[in-house]
Amino acid sequence: MYAVLTTILALLVIDGGMAVSNKVLSEWTAADYPNPARDWTTCGRYEKSLVCDPNGLLNTKEADILDWLLKGVVNDTKCPCSAWKCESKKSGYVVAVALVKKLNIPKTGPGPVDNNEKLAALRQFAFDLENNKWRFGECNEDVIIAYSAEEGAVFTFAGGTANRRLNQDLIDSITAHRKHYFRGNKHVYAGLRSMVMDYRWVYITLEKTLNYLEI
Repeated sequence: MYAVLTTILALLVIDGGMAVSNKVLSEWTAADYPNPARDWTTCGRYEKSLVCDPNGLLNTKEADILDWLLKGVVNDTKCPCSAWKCESKKSGYVVAVALVKKLNIPKTGPGPVDNNEKLAALRQFAFDLENNKWRFGECNEDVIIAYSAEEGAVFTFAGGTANRRLNQDLIDSITAHRKHYFRGNKHVYAGLRSMVMDYRWVYITLEKTLNYLEI
């Protein structure tokens, strides 16, 4: 009995006081989803990352390039937090990507889950990662891009500080311009790469503009 319990415990990862299995699932909730800063192997990565792709929707090269671009956003932008937090945090905004094969969406009625419910579930998934599960920012300066293949949808949730510059209108506009990449799940990498570069442009351009106005 002791040996069985030891084996079970060895397969669990403690995350925020809760035991979370490192098993790769075909359907995900935010509570089940791994953290690429700690559970990078389950995320399909070989080191600490800003990309989590447990179902292998991207190949290694695509994930590597995406991760490089995401880390570039962190390094190329300034810390937007309070002065005392920025003394220890020298880097800027954090954008991360979460990919799933399918979301685990509870049915609320007798009929199939409709597109509005799917998008609402993806939004909640991204929100839960940003607010509770991942919490990559020091002052909510993080952005989560969530993509679900089965739902055929991509959704971006920006934390409170990140949203001051990358607001919902900008997010909606950028997503609308890039949504063709995600049709049929054929160009997911290209779509995510474009969105990351767009978000980087927003943060860097607005930062330069504000610095110019302060001169």
